[in-house]
Amino acid sequence: MSGGSGPGPGGPATATASTTQSGLGDAIAAATYNIYSGIENALRVDLTGKVKFATADAGLGTGENDYAAQVDVYQGFDNFTAMGSLGYQVLGDPPGSDFSNAAYGIFGGYYQFTYQTGAGAEMRLSQKLYATGEGPRELTVYVSHKFNDSLKISGYVLKGFSDGSPDSGFGVLLTSDL
Repeated sequence: MSGGSGPGPGGPATATASTTQSGLGDAIAAATYNIYSGIENALRVDLTGKVKFATADAGLGTGENDYAAQVDVYQGFDNFTAMGSLGYQVLGDPPGSDFSNAAYGIFGGYYQFTYQTGAGAEMRLSQKLYATGEGPRELTVYVSHKFNDSLKISGYVLKGFSDGSPDSGFGVLLTSDL
């Protein structure tokens, strides 16, 4: 993440230096339950629970677990699927910090190029996570490829648009349906 300028504690604006962190991030486990599915390309509604386990290398995470629940709504239009999510997250507080729990929303879409390969983009907006900061605003663009009906790999890049977001990021996800 890089810093910018902003009010210092009880004083005028101060400049902060840009820093770069690298290493393994936190591990996230999620479970999703479909609560409504229409016919092909119709409305779908899912309920998802997530746990972020504090497994990141030093300097890359808070050292505390986080929890979230969200409702996802999808609507298909041939090879394109529009999506939106509303959720709430409960953040762990490391010593010396006071994070705020926050509501968030995500909207975007996904295009299925072939049965195996697709790509999408989504924008995430959130309430601020700490008293003096901005809420995260992040755009993520991703591509995914299915090896078979139960194994998929995805890669993503992220761009932050607020001081409450990382400047940029990337990652790879391997998912399996059990």
